[in-house]
Amino acid sequence: MSFDQETNKSRPLDTVTFFYITREGTPGILYVGLKTTTTVLSRVVL
Repeated sequence: MSFDQETNKSRPLDTVTFFYITREGTPGILYVGLKTTTTVLSRVVL
C-alpha cells in the first residue's frame, strides 16, 4: 500500500512494487497491481 506524505493518508488502490533481498542474498521484485475480481478458485486458470 502506498502512502501520500502530503495528505498523510494511505492509498490502498495504488499499484506498488516492492524490492527485497532474501536471507540468501537473492534480490527479488513483488509487483502488486492486479485487481481481484473473484475469490472462487474454480475460475482460476493455471
